[in-house]
Amino acid sequence: MAIVDRQRLLRRLAASRRLALDVQCLDRCDSTNDLARQRLSAGESMDGVLLLAHEQSGGRGRSARDWWSGPAGSNFALTLGLREPQLPPEVFGLLGAVALAESCTHVLDGGSAFATIAKSAKARVALKWPNDLLIDGAKISGFLCELPADAEETMLLGLGVNFHTSPPADVAKYPTTSLAAAAGGGGSTEVSLDGTDFLSSWLWKLEHGLRRYLLAGPEDFEREFLHLLRSWAPNGVRETRGGVEGPLLDFSVTRGLSWGDQEDPTTKPMGWISSLEALPPHAR
Repeated sequence: MAIVDRQRLLRRLAASRRLALDVQCLDRCDSTNDLARQRLSAGESMDGVLLLAHEQSGGRGRSARDWWSGPAGSNFALTLGLREPQLPPEVFGLLGAVALAESCTHVLDGGSAFATIAKSAKARVALKWPNDLLIDGAKISGFLCELPADAEETMLLGLGVNFHTSPPADVAKYPTTSLAAAAGGGGSTEVSLDGTDFLSSWLWKLEHGLRRYLLAGPEDFEREFLHLLRSWAPNGVRETRGGVEGPLLDFSVTRGLSWGDQEDPTTKPMGWISSLEALPPHAR
């Protein structure tokens, strides 16, 4: 059974939307991101196109790592295209992650208002730098936004979500969970989730976040992203290459992420940070 009912999804999306104007459901593919890149190379437009795979055999994460996509029809593997010169690719990816965090929070806690994300997601949902979504400290999703060289400013946001299942311990070397398991309390109990409802929720929230960013500026997005990052690292972070550590202080789209000493903080643009690790409670 497919994870999404395409016709029901289209009926739920706004007619005036920028995203997912064309929804293409694929029975099987190696990687939705690779397929989107191939289409761009062939001169096809991916602006407003959503590729959704019922089964993905060769998903790709950060630094060309494999992404475990699960049995057919169990999890989300998708790529969303958008041509928007005013939006940096890394910001589009993080907008997608913030929207995903809100959608997961809605499932876990029953919250529906975008403005309540900081309160309702505080205990459970977090963003791990640079591109993982966690629930109760376990990975549920990875996202990757690219701007291929021949894309004519078309960004590709790839997203994998452990919706019904999560990888076995011998595949993932870190804690993982699925949204169904997390919604059931994190144990063996799982709840029944509707993939069409979840995907339409994510697209609505991402559309709203995108419009708000373009029309009103980045302040709300910056605040929401920093909150989710602090939920992952409440005691601060350490940059693995430079060793600079300290509490997370600020996030700005133009300046980057700031952490460390309040009087003499370290600030780096997103693309300049090699990797960050969360500090344990005793490190402060």
